[in-house]
Amino acid sequence: MAKSLGRPDVLLRPDEVRQQYSSALGTLFERVRTQAVSGDIATEWLKALATFYEGHVRWAVLSPSGTVQSMESGQQVLAWFVAISPHHPRARQQRQVLQTDWMNSHYGLFVRPERVTHEWAAILATHELEHLASMAGGLETRHQSRDPYLDGEVRAYSVEGVAADVLCEGRYLKALEKVIEENGFTTTDAIAKLNGSRELDGITRRLDGIITPHQAASAGESRLRGGLHIMALAFVLINQQFADWDRRLEGRKRYIEQLYEPLGVLPPR
Repeated sequence: MAKSLGRPDVLLRPDEVRQQYSSALGTLFERVRTQAVSGDIATEWLKALATFYEGHVRWAVLSPSGTVQSMESGQQVLAWFVAISPHHPRARQQRQVLQTDWMNSHYGLFVRPERVTHEWAAILATHELEHLASMAGGLETRHQSRDPYLDGEVRAYSVEGVAADVLCEGRYLKALEKVIEENGFTTTDAIAKLNGSRELDGITRRLDGIITPHQAASAGESRLRGGLHIMALAFVLINQQFADWDRRLEGRKRYIEQLYEPLGVLPPR
């Protein structure tokens, strides 16, 4: 049975937000350096993210008055993790737990001040950190067309999946492969049809238990857990079908486009 981590409605102080994510990413990046992980291209992206985070990302706080104030100093800062004060309206109004945004000459990841389990703090932050690195490197722009937008989502979900696998020492990938085999999935269409279904809820609970014994610490975390699993299942199936990485990445891109199209969130071509 999943374990509860306490009240999900208590908002955190900015220093607690920073500690929560810094500790989680520290655990992840240490394992990335020391574990013998697969030759997945996303593994190399994840290693590059560790370097980017440690060398070019610093923490700030969105104060109650609306100003962004640095919590730590650093040279060559290219992006900020911004802990939202619990007394700023955005603390309850921001839709997602983590949301990237443009900050003049820098780029920011605005972090809602709520609890997230240790493993999922690292996994979810890795997804958004990839977007920050792509923004800083010019791969993602403010008014981008569909292709670069989808390329960014492919990179973000790819590193997120590898992060989950690293944190559970390879058990996540094996569990995904078993779900595919047991359910007889042979096309990504079959996986896409799981979206919003009770069947996906059951698969999500099963895969959640591989990553952490704890229940989601907040409603926001709970919603994002299933988002990774439905992507990771399709990515693993695509890897099984294609040996060439260009074809794998293109397959991932078209799958994300298929999922996002009905939501109306895709930029024009």
